[in-house]
Amino acid sequence: MEKKLKHLEMLQEIIQRQTANSFSLRGWNVVLVSAIFALAGGAEKSYLVFLAYLPAFAFWSLDGFYLHQERLFRKLYDRVRLTSEGQIDFSMNTDPVAGEVAPWICVMFSRTLALFHGAIVLTITLVWLVPIMGSLAAQIGKPIESAKGDSIMVMKRAFFSFDFDEDQALKVLMAGQIKLPDSPFSAADWSMKEAAKQSEWEEEAEGRISRSDVVVVLVGAKTHKAPGVLKEVAIARRLPKPIVQIIGYKNTSPTRVPDAGRLLAWTWDNMTNVLSEQ
Repeated sequence: MEKKLKHLEMLQEIIQRQTANSFSLRGWNVVLVSAIFALAGGAEKSYLVFLAYLPAFAFWSLDGFYLHQERLFRKLYDRVRLTSEGQIDFSMNTDPVAGEVAPWICVMFSRTLALFHGAIVLTITLVWLVPIMGSLAAQIGKPIESAKGDSIMVMKRAFFSFDFDEDQALKVLMAGQIKLPDSPFSAADWSMKEAAKQSEWEEEAEGRISRSDVVVVLVGAKTHKAPGVLKEVAIARRLPKPIVQIIGYKNTSPTRVPDAGRLLAWTWDNMTNVLSEQ
């Protein structure tokens, strides 16, 4: 009886090791996919989300392999349990019980694994597709007619250029107005969210401006001298992109930013016209 118990203990250790491997793989799968999502960041690097499929399917396959091995050794455990003491040979060969367990590919798509890993793959797909669908809708750039003949405004992308050192409040106010439920217009806020290194800033700005429908310069007292604004205006002209200036503060007469288009007061009508004309 001692030989059988020792053999069963050895098999039990292997089964537990396969189970631990499966749990470890699932944890690493979630961690790596989440890390890729964080690396992808905003819409500018959304293509990196596609890389998340690699660990997702790799860990799904390995999880299926370990679960298949676990089931094989469980079958072998049952066989050894019913074997007489004199026939115990401490064999770890699972070939004799292979026919009693579903193939590896079937185990991979078993209900438990399909629910867990399928949910991860579905999440990756949604995270990947939603920005793409939003981008396609924004690129249409024109109102469409509903079944009742009503005009439906498609969201426009507006790059808001402003003096980062002096007028961050203007950008916050504009982004807030756009999101109000009673706003007569809609636009996507594609302005620079934070200061960046000089080596990275111009490339980042050009990428965002190229994906925008219109560039709106929020003009304050020193905007006409702000190096960042002047570079963004130059990029908009070179691409080229429509550009217009909006006076940021009431009861002021700021200096016009060179080559940045018309200078308009900040009103609902002016902003609606700016976006509807593009």
